[in-house]
Amino acid sequence: MIAHSFLCSDKNLLNNLKSNDTMKIAGMEISAFPKSHKALDPVSYGIVQNNKKLGIITDAGYACKKVIENVTDSDFLCIESNYDEKMLEEGRYPWPTKQWIKSDVGHLSNEQSASCVLEHANRKLKNLMLCHISQNNNTPEKALAIHSYFCKQRTYLNPKITLSLRNQVTELFKV
Repeated sequence: MIAHSFLCSDKNLLNNLKSNDTMKIAGMEISAFPKSHKALDPVSYGIVQNNKKLGIITDAGYACKKVIENVTDSDFLCIESNYDEKMLEEGRYPWPTKQWIKSDVGHLSNEQSASCVLEHANRKLKNLMLCHISQNNNTPEKALAIHSYFCKQRTYLNPKITLSLRNQVTELFKV
């Protein structure tokens, strides 16, 4: 298993977190959960504080049981919306790379990500942040449009949808 490290401002405060581990730091309970991706021991995270949950899900090949559980329980969800299917198909990547991206050990498309949120999020989801958006096979506008459309399919599902982009600082949120 690979240990993921969380480093605080004091370099002496290094904590390792392995798949299926939970640790408490500064009143937060951080859990690493396994998911499907082409990596050694890939994990995503659930962070709970004051009965509020933040789910962070990137590099997921599909919405496995643990991903679904974390989508269902989250008040704030950061989820990958990696590629637009048409852009990937028509793009410059070699065929094997395209097949890997679309596979169960690759990434979530806009539709897969939005469908997971539509099917599994509950009414307590107040913030939805789209992240890990491909520079070559997606646009922020496409990711935002598909998630907005899917969320409108459930009257009780009305999160604020934002984007986390690689070249911009993300605003601060209160969960």
